[in-house]
Amino acid sequence: AFVQFAISPGGDTMVTGGQISGEILVFDISDSRKPVLQKRLALGGQPWHPVYSVDGAVVYFPQRTANTVAVIDTSSWELVDQISGGGLYEPHGSAISDDGRWLFVSGRNTAGEYGDVVEGAKPPGTLNIIDTESRQVIKVLKVPAYAAGVGASGSR
Repeated sequence: AFVQFAISPGGDTMVTGGQISGEILVFDISDSRKPVLQKRLALGGQPWHPVYSVDGAVVYFPQRTANTVAVIDTSSWELVDQISGGGLYEPHGSAISDDGRWLFVSGRNTAGEYGDVVEGAKPPGTLNIIDTESRQVIKVLKVPAYAAGVGASGSR
């Protein structure tokens, strides 16, 4: 089952994650009427809602069951890093700031692994702010339960 898609800044490549297979699929969409599968990358962890860096050099994939964010180099289509920590529990949605400096990743946290859980209440969701230069979670915001998609808008 494909889960979410992202289009490269140049508009000629599309990536998606396979929830069940754990694969990342890369399509050439230079002819949008005829997408061509170019690459498959076994990643695991249910790769979810991807987002490209502003320059297109990397694509970030939250790995929902691995509690990490995979960093994939788009020139080689290889895993170059995995971001962990903070409130990355069941990471789900992702967005990038206009200048590319900040990556925002929601965490569903349905098992209550992050933060204080009030008895009888649902565990809080999280919004993780990640510095794309250091690839570190620098801030975690608690948000309502079952945080899923996240978006960013601007003038980019």
